[in-house]
Amino acid sequence: MTLVPPPLHSARTTPSPPPARMAIWLSALAFPGAGQFAQRRWVPATLYTLAFSVCLTLLTVTALTPILHNLKTALTLAEQGMAPPFEPIPMPRILFWFGLSVAIYGMGLTDTILAHGRLRRQWAEQRIAAHIASTDRNDTPHPPREGAPHGHS
Repeated sequence: MTLVPPPLHSARTTPSPPPARMAIWLSALAFPGAGQFAQRRWVPATLYTLAFSVCLTLLTVTALTPILHNLKTALTLAEQGMAPPFEPIPMPRILFWFGLSVAIYGMGLTDTILAHGRLRRQWAEQRIAAHIASTDRNDTPHPPREGAPHGHS
């Protein structure tokens, strides 16, 4: 009996490369939500991007408003030779928005890393399944080809 070997490479058994870590780097270095966009996870990407943008905007406004007011007051009163009364800088609010921004950044990065881990696990499971399937095909005897002699080798 002559066995026909399976093809060495087929579309189903050709291993694909593992998921790239670009999404993690984008979330860590570019902007929260960028990694989720790279992973084509639109809802989390939009949520993280919007939440971080809002927090960053509110942090900037909260910090710069009193600073710019104090600068304007100081310049105006300095021209008149008077000591300016400064508006207090709202440190608790600044720290709140800063802390919330850092928390959203950390949550976005953690979400990207966990999603990357899930993708790598799926990739590994597919590779194992392809390997098992190719091993099963190699162990299963194939029917003889037409025209091949039956019996003697």
